[in-house]
Amino acid sequence: MPRRLHMFVATLGGTFLVTGTLLGGAVAPVAAAGGTTSGTATATTTTTTTAPTGPCATEWAAYKASESVANGIALGDCMIGQRLTFLSKASTRVQDSKVLTSGDRAALVTILSNDTSGLTSLKATLDAASTLPAVQADLHAIVSQYRVFHLAARQVALVSGADAVSTAVTHDAAVKTRLEARISAAAAKGRKTSAASAELAAMDRAVGRAASDVSGLSARVLALTPAEYDAGSAGRVLTHAATDVLQARAQLLDARADALRVLIRLR
Repeated sequence: MPRRLHMFVATLGGTFLVTGTLLGGAVAPVAAAGGTTSGTATATTTTTTTAPTGPCATEWAAYKASESVANGIALGDCMIGQRLTFLSKASTRVQDSKVLTSGDRAALVTILSNDTSGLTSLKATLDAASTLPAVQADLHAIVSQYRVFHLAARQVALVSGADAVSTAVTHDAAVKTRLEARISAAAAKGRKTSAASAELAAMDRAVGRAASDVSGLSARVLALTPAEYDAGSAGRVLTHAATDVLQARAQLLDARADALRVLIRLR
């Protein structure tokens, strides 16, 4: 690509390039404390009945070897600690995000804050437990009442991804305007512009499809609860949302390619 055209694309197509970065990994599988989860949400209730291979594995092994109050508390403290660490980092990401709408940011902050306060309170209850049944009930509550990795993490990722698409769609309106101006200028000089106009129309359609893919997505995802996850309904919503965000990203990449072809037609 000629240097002048490349420089113009770098400026004009900045939104597309940033969009790819913003969405990269946005819906990647999230590792769960004490185990892993696939990129597709399931309705399976996670309990402490399957030995983990990741974080807290040492505490789990000790607890399974001897299901004592002390070992149960140690396992629970590890599980809660990892979740609190994630929630803290996620809160920072949400607060620093340049793509989240104010409403979505506030909703995510509320979800993360509620999980943080709830788990902090649960830790105090667990640490004060003196019987094994009480400890076991608290261990179950860690994963059943606070779906940090299976739900909250995905809510952050999917809503951020959807808002990134919406931000790019808004920016792309300016890109379209600039391209239209270049096409008009070329036409005024007597040049044929039908091919460039066709490419611009394709770009506009791709951007429209991207906007449609994420329309209402954030609201649907933010409304999900741990109880709905355990019931199976949330898993389907999360799966569809992940697909929609990825499809929207693909549409934006197609739109970028269309914009590049417009410029090439006008060389």
